Amino acid sequence: MSQGRRLLVPAVALVIGWTAANAGAVTKCSVMVRPGTGLIDVFAKGVTGDLLWGNRPGAVNHQFANAATCVAAGKATACELGATTPAITLAAITPPAQCTLYLKDSGPGCTIRIKGCTPGIRADTGFDARFGTDTSLAVAGTGLSCVLGEVRLVAGFVAGAIPAAGQLLPISGNGDLYALLQNTYGGDPGAGTFALPDLRNAAPSRLTYVICTNGTIPKAS
Repeated sequence: MSQGRRLLVPAVALVIGWTAANAGAVTKCSVMVRPGTGLIDVFAKGVTGDLLWGNRPGAVNHQFANAATCVAAGKATACELGATTPAITLAAITPPAQCTLYLKDSGPGCTIRIKGCTPGIRADTGFDARFGTDTSLAVAGTGLSCVLGEVRLVAGFVAGAIPAAGQLLPISGNGDLYALLQNTYGGDPGAGTFALPDLRNAAPSRLTYVICTNGTIPKAS
């Protein structure tokens, strides 16, 4: 299953867009595909008001997933088409139709043509429609005989353990599990919390990844 979810990363692509030379217009817009993740990042200068994007003229009405943090002081820096936390979403790595992005704020817009891309879901991303849909349907339960920290894939509506969905747990009372996970997946040790991994997007459709939070403590043989 891990092979079906593998990300093969393309080379970095940096494409510069263009705009009319009007005062207040978005200028020097560009796109970069990040190495290591395939994320599509958008950059621009001269931004006034809310910056929106679209895949065709007249339909520039999408907000960037991180709009609250990626636009400041008239600059857009690494604005993302889709959410990247707690997991990278398909929207964040899928090029727009016709491989063209249209940007618009309160003034004239900017157009970016992403050279060398293929519209729609890239074949090399490893994303599969059989994964990540209607997952984590099971509720937390008991009855699973397991090793602490073990992850299993289950069907049905009772997990037998806790679904691995990025939940925050208190360190107090979960010291052994915290010793294994630390704050790798989030949480704040200062606030006495740590997070479970979020495996919802990695699960096959209609199934649930669960993590053992009350089991046998692993020991070296």
